[in-house]
Amino acid sequence: AILMARDSRSIRLVTTAPEAPVLRAHWSQMGGMVLVGSNIPQPAAGRALQLWVVPKQGNPISAGVFQPDANGQVMSIAANVASPEQAAALAISDEPAGGSPQPTTKPNWVGALSE
Repeated sequence: AILMARDSRSIRLVTTAPEAPVLRAHWSQMGGMVLVGSNIPQPAAGRALQLWVVPKQGNPISAGVFQPDANGQVMSIAANVASPEQAAALAISDEPAGGSPQPTTKPNWVGALSE
């Protein structure tokens, strides 16, 4: 439903690491957000990946914590925590298992939202 929503936006999250996989978020104001990716490396023991909505103003807002499956596949669904119109970017950082209230590491992936 999120992918097919009229207001769905597709955001490509990239990293500067050579040959690193790309993640893609599909975000609908009404339906929420789905994050998908392949060949995503597992975080270290006791760590998780956390998706952040980076607003145009203010601090990042957590959109959930996730782990790739054993094959490196990611499909994570998040409820709307902010409006796409208020967001400047999405980011994914490596955080302690269970997540953090704010990012504690530099993001591994970032995707800008275009106007």
